[in-house]
Amino acid sequence: MSTVDRSNHDLRRDRVVARRVTCQTWKRRPKSKAGERVIALDPATVDALRGHLARQAEHRLVIGTRWPSRQTDWRGQARDDPVFTWADGTLVHPDRYTEWFAKERERLGLPRIRLHDVRHTYASVGLRNATGWHEVKVISQRLGHSSVGFTLDTYAHVLPSADVETAHTLARHILGDGTS
Repeated sequence: MSTVDRSNHDLRRDRVVARRVTCQTWKRRPKSKAGERVIALDPATVDALRGHLARQAEHRLVIGTRWPSRQTDWRGQARDDPVFTWADGTLVHPDRYTEWFAKERERLGLPRIRLHDVRHTYASVGLRNATGWHEVKVISQRLGHSSVGFTLDTYAHVLPSADVETAHTLARHILGDGTS
């Protein structure tokens, strides 16, 4: 489960919730320190998140003291105020998000992809449209990768046309544009 800095509208992905068959559990921390990060959100996402948090606050008022602010997993690890819960404040099983995504994808007539593939699409589109190394670095950081090298090794397949474009750009700069 991700936590939200409600004042700055940033998303801090340092906690993920999963449920075992009969008990809830928190997914371990990210694999690397780079995985614990704060990322900026676009205005549409901020608006959607604000709407979600407002609805959650309304549910919380209705539930009152029965709202489970602090949730503890079977190992005794506790977390406060998860952002994404059912209307009664209990945790949503991660598989439910996958089911919701599949139904919405189908309703919209989008190609069949897994929810996790959205992350790969995000990375691929970002890298394909990056105009400089600084943007590649930012994309790598947003993905929580430990290095730009890992990002490029993982997503290099989306950049083959960049080789041709780079060859032409370098030739123009080194050899001139041929108009002399």
